[in-house]
Amino acid sequence: MKDFETKESNISGKWIFALRDFKKDELVIDWSKCSKIISREIFENLSENEKNFVQIRDNKYVYFSSPASFMNHSCNPNAEPRDIWDFAIRDIKKWEEVTISYFWEDWDWGFVCNCWKCLII
Repeated sequence: MKDFETKESNISGKWIFALRDFKKDELVIDWSKCSKIISREIFENLSENEKNFVQIRDNKYVYFSSPASFMNHSCNPNAEPRDIWDFAIRDIKKWEEVTISYFWEDWDWGFVCNCWKCLII
């Protein structure tokens, strides 16, 4: 059974939504199935758009493909990264967007939050 669908976002880029319910603490995404380690040289030769799909963790460049590459930030996320997986931090209902907080990363990349919570404020 397919767990996610990808759609164009009204805010920016694409987003993923759940095609089934996920319970709190359930594995949502296994990064080993949708990512690969790339070298710094490969990273530096990626387009600016492709660089959006890379995380730098422990001096490793991790390139994400779908569905993880389209998991958007939220200041009120329903999932969180733990090691190489994303787990539900509350129940996620079918048709709900699956989100994480980007602020757990130690990046200095000038990120501006456009999540629904911040757009309403």
